[in-house]
Amino acid sequence: MQQLSDLLQQRILILDGAMGTMIQQYNLSEEDYRGARFADFPHDVKGNNDLLSLTRPDIIAEIHRQYFEAGSDIVETNTFSSTSIAMADYHMEALVYELNYESARIAREVADELTRANPNKPRYVAGAMGPTNRTASLSPDVNNPGYRAVTFDELVAAYYEQIEGLVDGGCDILLVETIFDTLNAKAALFAIDTYFQKHPTPTPPHKGGANDRQKASHASEPLVYNNAPFYHTDEARWKLLKEFARANRKKPTDAEDVLWQAIRGKKLLGVKFRRQHAIQEFIVDFVSIEAQLVIEVDGEIHTEQREYDAIRTEYLNANGFTVVRFTNDEVVNNLTTVLLKIEQTLQTKIENAKLMAEHTPLPDGEGSGVGWTAGW
Repeated sequence: MQQLSDLLQQRILILDGAMGTMIQQYNLSEEDYRGARFADFPHDVKGNNDLLSLTRPDIIAEIHRQYFEAGSDIVETNTFSSTSIAMADYHMEALVYELNYESARIAREVADELTRANPNKPRYVAGAMGPTNRTASLSPDVNNPGYRAVTFDELVAAYYEQIEGLVDGGCDILLVETIFDTLNAKAALFAIDTYFQKHPTPTPPHKGGANDRQKASHASEPLVYNNAPFYHTDEARWKLLKEFARANRKKPTDAEDVLWQAIRGKKLLGVKFRRQHAIQEFIVDFVSIEAQLVIEVDGEIHTEQREYDAIRTEYLNANGFTVVRFTNDEVVNNLTTVLLKIEQTLQTKIENAKLMAEHTPLPDGEGSGVGWTAGW
């Protein structure tokens, strides 16, 4: 990465061209796309260009080589549609990690081969992250403008899975490309940030410079809010996240609206909750900063969403937040039970806080002071 950054200070680097039009020149048939591995696959696969990284890796490698020999410094992986969202059209969501890993590996091998042949002209690999075939900003149904075919969290989870394969396969950089919806692009950038929070590197791919690294080093420092540790987010991330949070507040799900009406205004044990609030890399559905309690309301959970949620929960737990989750159905149909569980969790935290306060000596000269539950 440092070598690439240094090279960019010296000259303009050349990126390759389109992959799809190059593939078209081969006039591939359905059988070519299937190969031996997918000969009996029950759905048509012709047109799934990303699949060729598994069934015709020789063609993908040849295209990369042609671009390098034509003068490209960087080639993009054959992964424009390699997300679970886009692969659903071909019923191949389970292949996402493998598609990204193998595509990155193929490009990496060709890049290294040509770099060895001419060390004075190093070659690099960019992990291509396409926009998916759904938009988070617009409704596909003109009769229902509020409907969305995909949520921001679903996009983040899909991109996160793609990133894992691209990085493991050997990409030098991650390239979010072909932007038709800026909210989709922001989800991709958010997934990249999340990945590198989980897998730190000296300088994340889309960051750079001492100032950015300094911001990152301060991003998770605890600030004090009403005598409770509160993990905020740095200014740059907040500018990005607040747009999502504001949009989410304007169009809550039925379950989110039901729960908000039940907990807003300190209705539960006098505890104040906020909705759609940014904590470091994440926007949580509901949070009490003072109680350090996060409430998440989830819809249908897919495998990649579950993995992303686990990362969110692990981070929040590590920074002192308790996370409780409910399904949409639980909130709408069993609100009393949901509220009881929240109250029980709050009561436990209150009792623990009191116990901690009783065993924590106050500085000399102070009276009873203001406890951890100040503001409740």
